[in-house]
Amino acid sequence: LLLVAMLVVCGGAVTSARQSAVRIEVRADDRPVEGARVTAGEATATTDAAGRAALVLPAGAIAITVTKDGFVDVST
Repeated sequence: LLLVAMLVVCGGAVTSARQSAVRIEVRADDRPVEGARVTAGEATATTDAAGRAALVLPAGAIAITVTKDGFVDVST
């Protein structure tokens, strides 16, 4: 199994006073991981060919989990 490395970058876009757009990039062995499921609270997204997914999340701390068959699940 390969370890999925995750980089979370705030996109700087604030959609409201209580939410922000967040971009997640999933990589393994320095390559993007397409088709990984990214979950944070009730929000979910799937990474594209560049290994990127975007979520709109509420303000405050929230756990982010990345899963994909053949990879080790990662949570923050």
